[in-house]
Amino acid sequence: MHNNHPLVSLIIPVYNGERYLAEALESVSVQDYAPLEIIVVDDGSTDQSAQIAQSYSMATYIYQVQQGVAIARNTGLAAASGEFITFLDSDDIMLPKSISYRLTYLLQHPKLGCVLARYNNFVEPGMPLPNHLRAKSFSDDLYWHLGTMMAHKSVFEKVGCFNPELSIGEDTDWFTRLKHTQIPMAKLPEIMMRRRFHRHNTTRRVKESQAALLKITRAAIGRQVKRPRNAN
Repeated sequence: MHNNHPLVSLIIPVYNGERYLAEALESVSVQDYAPLEIIVVDDGSTDQSAQIAQSYSMATYIYQVQQGVAIARNTGLAAASGEFITFLDSDDIMLPKSISYRLTYLLQHPKLGCVLARYNNFVEPGMPLPNHLRAKSFSDDLYWHLGTMMAHKSVFEKVGCFNPELSIGEDTDWFTRLKHTQIPMAKLPEIMMRRRFHRHNTTRRVKESQAALLKITRAAIGRQVKRPRNAN
């Protein structure tokens, strides 16, 4: 049974994110919901990320030797105390009321395991958008991003953590496994996050992204083959 103000844990992985981390944390600081547990997991940064994160008293700072974003997210999950979990990348911006908007819907619909809100993209000034991103990145139907998802912590017990073998695409892999479990979810109509495109996005690593997607697809097919024939 849920109370009216359950603890929400927000996990922010960062690696050398000094350029944008403060803006991400500022967008969290103006959220209108409490109690909110903010966990910044520093994946071995060598810039000023640590100092920036630690300057925000509202945030719990965790340092780990660089192991990749999947393990950083898992470190945050292990430390999280909240009944509900959400994420924010250190270069993205959470829009006002994002926490309360998604949580309210989950509390009103207790059979749901998670919700996804919409997000939009914006480009760092002076940076040309890569051709492979242009068509899909600025459509009006953008949902599948960890920064717009909020889930019961129990969802991670069913789906599992992020695959530590993936240095890129760990979020796509997790969402693929989420869909396979058929946990009830809902897509909400409001835009609740802004995703930033800049010169160091992992999405710019095209060959690595393609290799990771192939690995994820093969794993998904393998799960489908193993699925009982009478499963819905």
